[in-house]
Order: sequence, then C-alpha cells, then structure tokens
Amino acid sequence: MSRRRASALTLSPPTAITVRKIARAWELFVTGNETSLSDVPPLIRDAWLRSKSAGVDPALPSAPRVDTPTDLATLREEIDWLSRAEPVLAFLQNVLTEPHQLLMLSDDHGRVLFSAGGTRAMAKAEQLGAVPGGEWQENKVGCTVLGTSIAVGIPVQVSWHENYGMNWQDWVNQSAPIRDPLTHRILGAIGIAGYREISHPQALALVTNAAVMIEAAVHEQGLKARLAVLEHFSRLASRYPADGLVAVDRYGYILALNPLAEKILSSSSAQLVGRRLNDISPLRERLGSLLSSSSLFVINNQAQTSGVTILPTLSGRSPGAVLVIDQSAGPVKAPTSQPWATSFSFADLVGQSQPFRACLELAAKMSQYDWPVLLRGESGTGKELFAQAIHAASPRRHGPFVAFSCASISDDLIGAELFGYSEGAFTGGLKGGNVGKIQLAHTGTLFLDDIDGMPAKMQLSLLRVLEEKRVVPLGARVPQSVDIRVIAASNCDLEQAIHEGRFRPDLYHRLNVLSLTLPPLRERSEDISLLARHILAHQAPDVTLTDEALTLLTQYAWPGNIRELRNVLLGASVRAENGCITPADLPPAIGQAVPALERVALDVQSLKESETQMIERALQQTGSVQQAATLLGLHYSTLYRKLKKAGIALPPGEKKNAP
Repeated sequence: MSRRRASALTLSPPTAITVRKIARAWELFVTGNETSLSDVPPLIRDAWLRSKSAGVDPALPSAPRVDTPTDLATLREEIDWLSRAEPVLAFLQNVLTEPHQLLMLSDDHGRVLFSAGGTRAMAKAEQLGAVPGGEWQENKVGCTVLGTSIAVGIPVQVSWHENYGMNWQDWVNQSAPIRDPLTHRILGAIGIAGYREISHPQALALVTNAAVMIEAAVHEQGLKARLAVLEHFSRLASRYPADGLVAVDRYGYILALNPLAEKILSSSSAQLVGRRLNDISPLRERLGSLLSSSSLFVINNQAQTSGVTILPTLSGRSPGAVLVIDQSAGPVKAPTSQPWATSFSFADLVGQSQPFRACLELAAKMSQYDWPVLLRGESGTGKELFAQAIHAASPRRHGPFVAFSCASISDDLIGAELFGYSEGAFTGGLKGGNVGKIQLAHTGTLFLDDIDGMPAKMQLSLLRVLEEKRVVPLGARVPQSVDIRVIAASNCDLEQAIHEGRFRPDLYHRLNVLSLTLPPLRERSEDISLLARHILAHQAPDVTLTDEALTLLTQYAWPGNIRELRNVLLGASVRAENGCITPADLPPAIGQAVPALERVALDVQSLKESETQMIERALQQTGSVQQAATLLGLHYSTLYRKLKKAGIALPPGEKKNAP
C-alpha cells in the first residue's frame, strides 16, 4: 500500500457512537467472538487478528523493554540515521507543547529510540513503557500506532479502543513509517499520541510530513556516503591498474566499475550499476560468508577471499567498499539480467539545489500513487532518469519498466511497436506476431518519451487503452487486459500543441494527473560541480577537474542541460593532459560564457537561438546528421525534425536519407 498525500491524511478520531461500537467489538473479540467486526475499520481489524495470532495478552500492563541501559545505548549507536531525525524531532517538540501530547520515534522493530512530551503524557508513558527502550512491535503489544504503521508500511491512526491492549486505550495516536530512499526498507516510525485528548488536529499530516523530511535527510546522508565511496574508487584506480574494481555502497549496491571489471564479469556497466551483489551469483559465490545477507555494513576491515579483496571506504562504520578482483582469478559467468529493468533510483539523482530538491521530493511522493505522471522540461534535464526513479520507488517496482520514444520511429510503425500485432496482420510481420510495448509493461510502468511526437490516430488509440485498460493488437479481434501505470514526458509546450491541433486535449488531461517540471541546469548552477564529478567518477574515473575549469562550467548556460555537460566532460577528458581537465580542454563556447550573476534570464527566443547554434555547430563539426545527432544525444529523426523546424540546411547528400 502506498503512503497517501499528507493533505489527505487529516483524519479525526471516531465519533462517540463509533467509539462505543468499536469498544463493544473489542470486548467480544478478546473474549473469543471474531465475527462481530463489521464496525471495525479493515486496517484495525487485520491488526487485531495479527495481535491475537501472535498470542498478545490484551491485559498487558506495559510494553517490554530492552534488557539493560547498555543495550539501549548500543541500539541507539547502531541507528546511523538517528542524527538525521534530530532536527525534525526538535521542530515537533516546539509544536507539541500541551501536557497531554507525546512524541515518539522507533526503529524498524518498534523499539522506542526517543520520546518527549507534556508532563501528563510523559508520566503515563513511563508507566506503559512508551519511553526509550520500550518494545512496541505489534507481535509483542498488539495493535498500536508504531507497531501497526511499521507492519502495514503506511501512515495510520489508532484511536481509543482500536488499540489492542486495554491499558493503551486512553490514547489517540498517529504514526508514519520512515523508509530508506535507496532500498525502500522501513527504518522505523515516528508517532504522535494524545493522552485522553486528541493529540493534534493535524497530527497525521504532521507525522507524515515529518517522515518525509527525515527520509530526505537520510537521502542526503546516503548521497554523501556514495560520493565518498566513488572518491575512494577513483583513488584506487591508479593503485590497481591491472585488476577489476567494483564500488559498492553499504547495502551492497554497485555504484561503479572499471573496464577491467566489466571484462572479468563479462557484462557492461549499464547492466550492473544499480544491482546488488547478492543478486549476481558469481560475485556472491566468490564473497561467500563475507557478504552479509542484508548489507555490507559488517565489512569494516580489509578482507580477502577467492581472488577478491574488499577495501572499506572508511574504518569503523563504513559507507561502502571497493572490491578488487584479481584478473588472474579468471572470468566469471555473466549475471542474468532482468529484461525491462530500471538502472536508476532516487539515490542516483545528483543535486542539492533548492529547485532540484523540491522536484525530487515531489517525485518521491508521486511514486507512491498509481496515477499517470507527466514529466516536463527541456531536453537533457533527465526526464527518463526521473521516470525510472519513480518506478523503482513505486509499488510496481517489481514489474517491468518499458520505455518507448514516440519520436524515434516512423508514424506507420508506431502502432505496431506500441500496441503489437498478430500473425498475418501485415506483410513482413514476424511469424507469430509481436507483443507491443503496452503489453510488455503489464503490471509495471510504461514510459512514453516525446509524447508530443505521437501521431493523432495513435493518440486516440492510447486514450482508449488508458480508459478501458485493454489493448487490441493490430490484426487481432480479442482485446487483452493490461495493468499499467503511464509516465509520459515532453520537452515542448503541450498547451500550444493543443491550440495548434497537434495534440488531443482529452489525452493531455488523461496524462496530466500528476505533473512535474524538471528545472534546467542553468537554474541549478550550484549542482554543476556535483554533477561534473559524478559524471567523471562513473565514465572517466581517472580524470579530474581543475578549479578554473570547474568555474567556467558553472558560468555556462548549458542549453543542452545535463546531456550537454556530460558530452563536454567526456570530450574534454580525451583532450586532457595528465588526466586533469583545464580550461584549455573545454570548448571555446564554455570559456566565453558570461558569469551566472551577470546573465540576464533567457527568454524563449534566446533558448531557440542557443539550440539552433548548437545544432549548426554539431553539423559543422561532423558533416553528418547521424553523427551530429549522436554528439548531441538526440535520435536522428528528432534532429531531422528540429532542422526542418529551424530552417537549417542539410549537409550535402543527406536529403535522400531523411525519414
């Protein structure tokens, strides 16, 4: 189940009549009558059933506690995200100042790590064990707000007699789980409770937003840790030139690998980056007992086994490690890759600027819904990366992620690719027919890039699929049911396209349920240094940047956004002497950039002119539309369309090849 939007989580405790009905149902339930539960909310009913199945005593006087103060101190030390929650807890303490209000934070087992509140609430909390060290797992104390929100994985409210234990039935409680943004594992829960009074009119929204804020801080902590691992990886590259290197974070997710590691593993970075070591059987077999079933957190000292040396990034609580694979150990069998899998999660999206962080937080919220998403933004801003991250964080993450560019294929073939076709539907079709992208995305996510390039006829067919949740392959008579979530993307003004009759308004409104506009790179210039180092660490790990070159990069307007930044860095890395990019290695346009503080905000016309100049420069350098498209990171048919729209002449001999 997904976390609901905070504004939709402002719930009120049950009415007096409902309270009496639930109290009566509870009395019958704990005395053996499990059939009179019609007045009990389904979530609470299921929690009661789990509580009884676990053998919880409804008359339990207080929650059990961890054995000793030393055990509690050890527990708190092992919770590495606890410090990230402290600012949020401090804020809530300033909000919750009434004598009856209680604030709690627990780990993923419901063990209380922190509690604070008014005098009346704290006195009762001490009696019940709702203090640090108290164990509020559902299987130990029954249905309560902390344990139940962890058990079901969503924000919950548990009021009065909805609590399974009779001694907690003087409380109205709200709690939301806290998840690791990378692994989606529940880290703990944050809760607000009111003793004999409503805790707060907006309590459920408060804890839900608090959980999101803690998750954002955990994400920032994780990003810094991953950068530390990548820097460690870069330093080791020169020390081990004849070995394969694989950088992994503390959870065993692969962050980067060098070409020799790709050769040894017989697989490319695109297939391995983002996957866990536990999922790659040859590496899992080599590491053996050194690899924890849950993470690499246990590997805090150098270790070696089966031709693999593990070098932790730091001593003590390491954020990750670099695996050094001895090439003489021989190649290992290539891992089995999952078709239509994602390569990126929210943890892979780099940036700390306010516009980017706001965009990231909104995307994370969107991921928990099953509604269509429309991603908007200029070319090169990372729309497909965001689409993959939304899918990877969604309840559909175990299903396929199928990407399809509506501008990369001719109009007469787009229907066959998207909707599929049956055998004999047309001359030249595959024997047995072909499954379309829509059916391939069943139970997962369909990403439609450049949705504005879809022909009008196909727009109508897509609209029918979205409304009826059925698709009819070309040449077939029987519709096939499909269960998909659609994420669409466009870098053009869709409202203008509707005005010009190029895009159906009904399809636009069907896709534009959740809308996200990605900021261009010129509006997040403070992220350029992070992005530049991240790109080099992954694609040119032996290359560094001088401060002077980095200053020039931050002053440039980047009309091609992150895609242009990547291409510039890769080109400069080839020209760089001694593996260090200087201003002389950058294109002339970068050196002539006006400092950001002196730039006037670009209007639409200037953006078009910048794009036109960039296209003309690419054509001059390559003399070929195909090669220019590759340089610019565009599909050749997309570049042809831009050439025609801008009135740019084709190189000699290209007209007959135009699509």
